[in-house]
Amino acid sequence: MSHNYLEDFRNFINNPNKDSSSDNKDRVLIVDGLNVFLRNFQAVPAINYAGEHVGGVLGFFRGLQKAIVDFSPTKIFIVFDGKGGSVRRRKLFKEYKGKTLSAGSFNRFADTKGLIDETASKRTQILTLLQALSMMPVCTISLDGIEADDVIASLCKEVIPQDDMKIIMSSDKDFLQLVDRNTSVYSYEKKILLSEADMHSVYGYLPLNYLTLRCFTGDRSDNIPGVKQVGEKGLNKHFGLDNTERYITLDEIFDNSQKMLEEGAKPKIFKNIIEQKDIAYRNYELMQLIDPNISGILKSNIRSLANSELPKFSYFKLQKIFYDIELCRRDSDYVFWSSYFNKIKQ
Repeated sequence: MSHNYLEDFRNFINNPNKDSSSDNKDRVLIVDGLNVFLRNFQAVPAINYAGEHVGGVLGFFRGLQKAIVDFSPTKIFIVFDGKGGSVRRRKLFKEYKGKTLSAGSFNRFADTKGLIDETASKRTQILTLLQALSMMPVCTISLDGIEADDVIASLCKEVIPQDDMKIIMSSDKDFLQLVDRNTSVYSYEKKILLSEADMHSVYGYLPLNYLTLRCFTGDRSDNIPGVKQVGEKGLNKHFGLDNTERYITLDEIFDNSQKMLEEGAKPKIFKNIIEQKDIAYRNYELMQLIDPNISGILKSNIRSLANSELPKFSYFKLQKIFYDIELCRRDSDYVFWSSYFNKIKQ
């Protein structure tokens, strides 16, 4: 589990972005907390000196450290799903997020499979993670009745100044629809930052056209089925969804499909689209984040939390937690963390 923290510290100090905030524009890192934690819980089979699985919380902070080194954010948001956050979407589709993978589903977890109580370990590690975050000058947000996706969308669209640089740290492809001139998505697993210019070269679509595509293809990670017998190749061939010039809406696709049917077009894709348009519309309501569907009260609460005073950096208490999860074993390992948190805006 050894890690070269001195090298990370040097990279952080020498990062060309570290002084670029002189124009008073923030670089804001927004972390999809549960997404990052669960991906690491499922994939990192780390056991600490006490024989406890710590992969979720250890991997979380390793990923956060990598993002800090790479992007030198001036402010960090960590966002978690609130209690009952999925209720609204489950009213639209009761099977929403109906399937989850256990840690034992991953080969890298083979060393601990059957040796730990996954539910108890997950709960313990999340509590440890939240405790550690409360000792850092970062803004942690979790509101009952709302998912992290919607909070993050609200932060990007309505709370953080539009000219500020925003980096969303998540493996959730739903966030790709939010990519624009000042908003990027950092895939920590692939170690790539997707900007507006990158979207077409990596995925082949404009950000909003990628959302339109997913309304038809579905989202397996959230257990959202797609429109049957309507695939990516057909959508690109008949509707030019992979164009780089403009946003193609669902209504445009439906209108064109109806027109082609009336003209006697033979491809079955047009008939399949019209017959299953309700599924595509439903998927749009489940997936879209460009206009967060949340109440005015929740929006006000998000803004209030985002602008609230940050916790103070509790060096010694955090040091104990980092030691217990074996993130840092020597005093010198904390140089990176103390240097960054003493510098970040408080």
